Amino acid sequence: MNSLLKMVRRFYEVRKEIKVAVMQLEREFEFSNDELEKIKELCEDLAPTEMAVEYLCTENADLLLASLIAVFEVSGLPE
Repeated sequence: MNSLLKMVRRFYEVRKEIKVAVMQLEREFEFSNDELEKIKELCEDLAPTEMAVEYLCTENADLLLASLIAVFEVSGLPE
């Protein structure tokens, strides 16, 4: 998940450059503004999970920390 988020985030960051490159190849850039906005929202929504995974991968992570992170993650989900 971590590397996927990094790739999606990087795509969003360089979307304009990608669009220019695709247009230079005489192809159509097939992402609408709505789709790009959803990609941005996805990155923002996954950021807390990325932080949780990083904390859980530390040497001093234990079951108490895992439990607290799980509660935090679940409480942030939309109903």
